This record gives sequence, C-alpha cells and structure tokens, in this order.
Amino acid sequence: KQLKSKSIKNEELIIFMYSGSIEFGCLMSSILDKHNIKASVNIQLFWELYSNYKIKLNRDYINNKLEDTQNHYRKLNLLTCSSEQHNQWKNIFNYETKILPQASTTFPDELVIKHIGHRNFPDNYTHKPKKILFPANPKIERGFETTIRFSNYVCKKFTEVEPTLRRIRLKENTEQLKVLNDSINPDVKLIEGALNIADYRNMFLQADISILPYSSAFKLRPSGALVDSLILGIPIITTKNTYLGNKVEHFG
Repeated sequence: KQLKSKSIKNEELIIFMYSGSIEFGCLMSSILDKHNIKASVNIQLFWELYSNYKIKLNRDYINNKLEDTQNHYRKLNLLTCSSEQHNQWKNIFNYETKILPQASTTFPDELVIKHIGHRNFPDNYTHKPKKILFPANPKIERGFETTIRFSNYVCKKFTEVEPTLRRIRLKENTEQLKVLNDSINPDVKLIEGALNIADYRNMFLQADISILPYSSAFKLRPSGALVDSLILGIPIITTKNTYLGNKVEHFG
C-alpha cells in the first residue's frame, strides 16, 4: 500500500537497500510485479561474498540465483561498493555488478562540502588528552578484541591519551564479546548505546585519531567509518592488506 501510494503515473520508483541479498531483491521484485508497481530494485551486496569458504559453500546456489535475476528480474540491479568487489563477482561468476561507492553514513552532501579539507573542532575541544577513537560497532569482524586490548594497553602506558570506544549490547553478542566487554579498563571512555546522527557526528569531530582494526571480512569492501574519517581529515590507523588499508596508503 505504501509503495502504491508513492507511485506516480508514468514514473518509476527507485527502491534502494543499503545492505541486502539476492534473495531479498528477487522477493521484492516479485511483489512489485504482482501489484503492477513500476519500480527498480537496487540491492547493495555488502556481505554476500566475504570469504572463500562462503563462496565455495554457495557457488552453485549463487550461480542459479544470478541466472534468475537475468532471466526473470529485469528491474533488479545488484550493486557492489568497490571495484575490488565488482571484480570478484566478475571473476568468480562472470557477473557484472554495478558499482555504487560507499557514501558517508553520517554527513549529508552539504556537510561533506563544508567539512572536507576543513577540520572544525567543537568550541569546547582540547587537544589534551589526545583522543583515540574506535568508532566501529562491537563486533569481532570489526576488530573489537584488538580494540579493547589496545585501549587497555594505552591506559596503562600513557597518561595523555584517551581511548574512546563504543559499547553496544547487541542481540547477537556472543559469549566472547561479553567477556571482552567485561575486561575493558575503567579508564577507557565508553560511548554507550545507539547514537543519533548528531551524536555520531560529534564523536568523529572530537577525535584526533581514528582506528579501524577490521578483519579480513573487509578485504574487498569499505566502511562508513573510513569515509567519515577521510572527510574530516582524521589520521587513520587500519589493517594492512584490506580495502581500508589500501585506501589509507593511497590517500596518505
């Protein structure tokens, strides 16, 4: 009903899912066809392929799904966010995805223009202690274990450095993550719970260094936190031989 109410005569809706799957794209396309709604469905395949194990496990299944999209779902566009991911799909499945680069998840275009190349610190900002930010959600593939161990080390060794990390009690938190949460040094600054856009933006604006110790799950894909750090000109430390590490080395 919502899609029909948005539908304008002789104009095509554009439906975009930031992180989805081939299955969802096919399902959405079927629903639109059933109700005669003119729309294109655009699915960003962030996590569809991120390990050799997953590719090997699902290779025939994915091949069949891709054949379905080409034969039955003409209005379905499968997107990747980097040329590296695009090449992976092309080399393994001989399928040409469209590339939609990772956008900022924090700054709308007008603020990107305002901030890029011009670091605007908040009025109450002081450079002491130096603020090290770990902006990622507490997930193993985002280096949460490394984040906590390094933060604890910094607190013990340096008095003029303040590690700041996010701690969100996610539903999918494993026992490993719960143990890690309980091991955080009390001197580490914690940002608890979900953040609205303004608070998330302010978190970046107050950082001296952004650290993204992401795992090989990010070997071919970017991160919104990387884009936001680059926009603000924040020095970045990240994992070598990943998409993030390659971009940091490229941009200096």
